[in-house]
Amino acid sequence: MEINTRNKIKHTLDWLLIGIGVISLISFIAIIGFYLNDFWYDFFSITGGITLILFVLQEAARWLIQSKLFEYLKSRIIENTIAGIALLTLIFPDSSLELISYAFQGLSLNEISLFFIALSQIAVILSILLRGLRYNNLFSKFNFHSGAIIAASFLIVIIAGTLLLLMPRAVMEGKTISFTDALFTSTSAVCVTGLAVVDTSSHFTGIGKIIIITLIQIGGLGLMTLTTFFAVVFAGGLSVRVKVFMKDLLSQESMTEGASLLKRILLFTFLVEYIGSLLLYLSLGGSLINIDKHLYYDCLFHSISAFCNAGFSIYSDGLMFHTIQSNYIYLSVIMALIVLGGLGFYTMMDLSRNNFRFKNRRFLKTSTKLILITTLGLIVSGCLIMFIFEQNNPETSTWYETVFHSLFLSVTARTAGFNTLSMSMVSSATAMVLIILMWIGASPGSTGGGIKTTTFAVMMITLLNIIRGKDRVEVFNREIAPENIRQSSMVMISSLIFLGFGTTLLVWIEPQLNPLDLIFEATSAIATVGLSRNITTTLTDSSKIILTILMYVGRIGVFTFFLSLHKPEAEPRYKLPIEKIMIG
Repeated sequence: MEINTRNKIKHTLDWLLIGIGVISLISFIAIIGFYLNDFWYDFFSITGGITLILFVLQEAARWLIQSKLFEYLKSRIIENTIAGIALLTLIFPDSSLELISYAFQGLSLNEISLFFIALSQIAVILSILLRGLRYNNLFSKFNFHSGAIIAASFLIVIIAGTLLLLMPRAVMEGKTISFTDALFTSTSAVCVTGLAVVDTSSHFTGIGKIIIITLIQIGGLGLMTLTTFFAVVFAGGLSVRVKVFMKDLLSQESMTEGASLLKRILLFTFLVEYIGSLLLYLSLGGSLINIDKHLYYDCLFHSISAFCNAGFSIYSDGLMFHTIQSNYIYLSVIMALIVLGGLGFYTMMDLSRNNFRFKNRRFLKTSTKLILITTLGLIVSGCLIMFIFEQNNPETSTWYETVFHSLFLSVTARTAGFNTLSMSMVSSATAMVLIILMWIGASPGSTGGGIKTTTFAVMMITLLNIIRGKDRVEVFNREIAPENIRQSSMVMISSLIFLGFGTTLLVWIEPQLNPLDLIFEATSAIATVGLSRNITTTLTDSSKIILTILMYVGRIGVFTFFLSLHKPEAEPRYKLPIEKIMIG
């Protein structure tokens, strides 16, 4: 077969595949998101079967036009495996239904059939996405700032999540959700914040909760990170332009390190979340022999939410739930997950290279040392201060409870958002401490927000060095680059400006509320924490929109957001006379 003919057939099959993908996506959304009557049930059953047949046929056609079939099958092993499973499903539909009914006992025959159709559409969509990732060289046609790409990727996921949460089957029967509340919830999940305007437990169905936890996972890792990972693993690599972009995104010195680091990040994330879910499950008395699927699902949800520093809970009272608030093993696992997620992937990778031996600290990077010391210092100092301020808290009866919950608050304020004490009951002094901790946030390259521990540490070290009369900023026998000092000051200033502007608007719109509560809420939003003094559900739609913007900007980074609005300009070649300005 001539090359031109082969290319024309391939082009036609690509367009056919796009059409199949659109139909599969519509079918999947209709099945999982809407209540179908008999007519539509039959319609999507037939449509699902047709799309499967067309998908298998177009894959078979691709096999026939290949000059080197074995190499093609080897390079497209994932897509061909999906096509093989789809073919077996078409030949043995009854066996497939029996397998689903065994795995998901308790579902009705109608629900099993719908689940089967949904799974088949997911397989088709997945195959198309993997094939689409092979065209990542299209990325090179768009000459955008990396910050603009990150901002756009988060915005796309937020909009998709909003539309999915608006589906009838995402919320409980008899309940509805407005566009503003759906947008707020989607943004809070994608930006791993945890602020909620509706009760996640009672307002959303199982499908709605799956949508939320999926948004949390995507938001915690970042859409570009996930997309690039799948392109590396399943789609045969990356274009040079994408490698350069990921090098900048992951702050790596070499383009070749990006793919390896991505794999380690994903492996580390899923492994920690899985181990965390098992520990949570066992702490609640779960059995590994007779597994309680509902209990394990709850634990998996909270493990992902904790590691991603999201703060979402599927209990109405959050971690103040009566079976959890006094379960110190459960809460300790949550704290460990929060800390691991908040330390950042690069810190964990640096520690792993040294086999987690702190005696090898001289081989650790300076940023890793700063992160570890600052994190420990903030947690311990926050715990001690809040222990002093919360002596008269009515929700703690012993000094041990006060110490433990103070420690938990100190950890969770670092952008996690879980709480074991009611925020409206803590003292104003404690609320001020929490605002500071929330504003500082987690570490660079983590799932958390805030200005980041390294920014805070560099600014404090710079201040101390200036007080001592030193021109150079030094730490751990290293001099901090002037560029890092300038970036840290810009991050801090831009965060304060955005936070101040947002808080002012909230105080203006909500004059009936305590200004401290509004400052607390705004800081929680921009630092993507999720703690609230129980005012989120009482806010007007205008205030919710402001908080939505604060969460979005806070997740991508205020400084990064500002950079994304303007393309960098070349530095002028001339120099102007230097003149000193009076400061202070």
